[in-house]
Amino acid sequence: MFYFVHLLVGALVGKYFPSLFIVIILSFLIHFVLDILPHWDGFWDKKDYKKNYFKKLPIKNLIVELIDISVAVFVFICLFNFNNFFILIGAFFCVLPDILKIFYLTPLKNLNFYKKYLSFHTRMQNDVSFILGILIQLLISIIAILLLIHKL
Repeated sequence: MFYFVHLLVGALVGKYFPSLFIVIILSFLIHFVLDILPHWDGFWDKKDYKKNYFKKLPIKNLIVELIDISVAVFVFICLFNFNNFFILIGAFFCVLPDILKIFYLTPLKNLNFYKKYLSFHTRMQNDVSFILGILIQLLISIIAILLLIHKL
């Protein structure tokens, strides 16, 4: 699931739950629920990764990642307009499991615990075709935006 989708859904958790503890835990857990939903997540070879824990990063995947990160940064900046600490915390903790993947580029990737985390996170992914995966993420994003701007 794209980072910006996680940010939007985490922001929703922050908007609708009044407890910092609940926002942190629920946002973190919802990340994995979103990953279970069918989606398209880029071009990297997940089957190869599941087999030998080595992630090849083709240039087209790097481009998708950079676009996703750019949109996510824009979304996060827009969330500041809500002036709500819980929204920002929810957004951050919902994308945190993906942020943790950056440590793959460090020696931490050799730690057993970290390998287990990456394996778990990879198994959660439910990849579908590009068109269907983008449409599902777009639908989730639109619903999240509408709920974020809706006044109770």
